Amino acid sequence: MSEELAFNVLINRIYSKTSLDFSRYKREYIKRRISGRMRAIGVNSYAQYLRYLEKNPEEYAHIMDSVAINVTEFFRDPGTFFAFRNEVLPEILSRKIGRKSRGEKVCGEAEKWRGNVPGSCDYGARGDCEKHGGNDDGMRATGCVGLGVRREALRSGAERSGTERSGTLRIWSAGCASGEEPYTIAIILLEELGDDLGNLLVSILATDIDDDALKKAMQGFYQQFSLKNIPPNILKKYFHSENGGYRIKDVVKRLVRFRKHDLISGEKLRYFDVIFCRNVMIYFSRELQERLFMDFYNSLNDGGFLIIGKTETLTGEAREKFICVNVQERIFRKPPR
Repeated sequence: MSEELAFNVLINRIYSKTSLDFSRYKREYIKRRISGRMRAIGVNSYAQYLRYLEKNPEEYAHIMDSVAINVTEFFRDPGTFFAFRNEVLPEILSRKIGRKSRGEKVCGEAEKWRGNVPGSCDYGARGDCEKHGGNDDGMRATGCVGLGVRREALRSGAERSGTERSGTLRIWSAGCASGEEPYTIAIILLEELGDDLGNLLVSILATDIDDDALKKAMQGFYQQFSLKNIPPNILKKYFHSENGGYRIKDVVKRLVRFRKHDLISGEKLRYFDVIFCRNVMIYFSRELQERLFMDFYNSLNDGGFLIIGKTETLTGEAREKFICVNVQERIFRKPPR
């Protein structure tokens, strides 16, 4: 059996055992990931690997782990989260509850940190704002957006299966890996939303196909390298120092619900205000990218936002459907009615 034929048989075998359809991924990417796993166990050909799988069915779980990409960190690509907070959130909140952005009036120190950590004085100054020194009372007294305006947890809304509700904010982190992205989103919401939004229900759905990554995400424990983009004041506010690492506090965890979900073959999800799917599509074939972009379009409420990776571009019908909001940060909008 030739190597190409053996590879095709392997892909079909994996699909029959796991329901994971690797034929939709870029072929060279799958070959690289599987070859890495083969080297780890001392197998030299796809035919040998097929025989190994017959004797060691637990190896299928290792294949899935090998293909999954879980390299991430909190506030990865800070400019994207800056744009989410200052461009996307104000639009959504004004539509849902008639509230203008709290970022209308921000500390002049914001620009200093625009290219570093997202936000204005409340994120970016790292507690060193010369005007306010990170003090809540001082910020409120001068009218600057203050750090820590929100003192209690936002209520987490259950996933709803109906039309858009004005009092519900629903966000989907697709391909969430070990949870850094959805927890980052939750921290931003806790920093931005104040007591005037007491009736707003917040639901962040975080999905991935990797069981191990989801388990880590639900545990919420991270090493320092994952937290390098977080200012010390935010780290202290939302994390407990524990055993040489940091565990995220319940006030953040309660906003996020983790769930296993396959973008390719899983059920079609609906009624989201924002979808994050960053650095996932680059591993899929163009045909699959086109289909998934339209799936995301249909999953959004009218006027909802799609945020993709900075190296990714819309393809197919989605290019005509979406409105580009921020080309640099790859933020697109489903037209409102």
